[in-house]
Amino acid sequence: MSTPEENKRTILRILAAWNIRNLDAFYAGFDPCCDFSSLAEFGLPPTLESFKLLTTSMLTSFPDVQNTIEAIVAEGDTVVVRVIEKGTHRGTWQNIPATNKQVAYTEIVFYRFTTDGKIVEWKFFADMLGILNQIGGALPA
Repeated sequence: MSTPEENKRTILRILAAWNIRNLDAFYAGFDPCCDFSSLAEFGLPPTLESFKLLTTSMLTSFPDVQNTIEAIVAEGDTVVVRVIEKGTHRGTWQNIPATNKQVAYTEIVFYRFTTDGKIVEWKFFADMLGILNQIGGALPA
């Protein structure tokens, strides 16, 4: 059975892998049957394959995106992380052509773990309005 501290280390490891674009190591933390219910916001089914599509889209639109962990809390089978993501809008995102503007936004992510230390549920809350506001032209004046 994985402990809260082990689960926390898994999150630190996968987020570090994201920052260096080691996507195999990043995805390895997720159970193949992980529930990605937050993907409904993007019109995607809650599957690992859809999650990979979303992350590929993010890396295409913001190729230099990096995360900085501001807070991480682990209790029971859940880890909650507050992250600041920073990157440059260099590709079309949400049908908005590249602006080459820098963005920084906050995410809160809830990860729930199986007893063998794999992520089985991912709930994502990001400041999408803040992203749209920073890339400009996406919101009415």
